Amino acid sequence: MAAATSGERREARTLSAPALFRAGRFTGRTTVHILTFDDLRSRPGSVARFQGVDHDATTSFYVVSSAPGRGAAKHRHPYEEIFVILGGDIEVEVDGERGRLGAGHVVVIPPRTWHAFTNRGSTDASMVNIHASATMIQEDWDVVVRGDARG
Repeated sequence: MAAATSGERREARTLSAPALFRAGRFTGRTTVHILTFDDLRSRPGSVARFQGVDHDATTSFYVVSSAPGRGAAKHRHPYEEIFVILGGDIEVEVDGERGRLGAGHVVVIPPRTWHAFTNRGSTDASMVNIHASATMIQEDWDVVVRGDARG
């Protein structure tokens, strides 16, 4: 495709998910799953949870909107987890080390490493937490280390 010259304007075209199918972009033997965040929430306002195994995918993720002072308590996974911070002021703890990060940061947490995060800002923080597994597996610090089964 040739680049537009100074006198030409390219018309951008945005297609909705159904229009992509009508346009013939997803045809043949490929199965494409198109979901909204609301499809992934157990109730309105909750975290959007994509469990890969439910959608023929090998990866899972959460789309998180965390209120000030909220986050995830210390836990670990048998696979790596990746935090993609989209907005806010997130304190991340990985293997006892703490740091504050904001929009545009990516944190790669190795398998079997204890980690947690807390929103330290005054507004909601947003992030995507990617799990390198079709099925999310989590061990919580309170249960494994302290023996607290209250969860």
